[in-house]
Amino acid sequence: MQSYEFFAEAEEQTMPSYRVEPAKSGRSACKVGEAAAACKHDNPAIEKGELRWGSFDAEAGSYSRWHHMRCWRIPSAIWLGLPPAGEGPEAFEAALLAMEHIALVGFSELSAEQRAEVVAYFLDAGAFSIILSRR
Repeated sequence: MQSYEFFAEAEEQTMPSYRVEPAKSGRSACKVGEAAAACKHDNPAIEKGELRWGSFDAEAGSYSRWHHMRCWRIPSAIWLGLPPAGEGPEAFEAALLAMEHIALVGFSELSAEQRAEVVAYFLDAGAFSIILSRR
C-alpha cells in the first residue's frame, strides 16, 4: 500500500509527472545529462519502439526530457508508492498500475511484455539503490 506522502504529493499535481512509452520515432535523444557520455547506451538516440521515460513540462503542456529506461533514475514520486524491496514482480506491477494517472501515465497502455520489462528494471538492484537503502 502506498504511503501518505505519496498521495499527498500526487494530489498537488494536475498531470502525472512521468510517462513511460515506446518511442514513437528515432528522433529523441536521452537527456540523462548534459553530455551524451552520461548516457548508459553507446548511442544517446532512443530507437523507435524502445521504452523511454519522460517528465511533464507544465509550460509546454506535454512530456519531454526523454530518457532510455536504463538511464532513468527512479524519482521519489514513484518509489514512495512501491512495495518493500524483496517483493515479487506481481507486487511491483500492481503498484505501478495503482499509480497510473496519479504519479505516472502510460504503464497500463504497454503490452504485457513491455510491462514485464519495466518491472524487471524496477527490480534491478542498480535501479533500486535508493529504495534498498531506505527500507
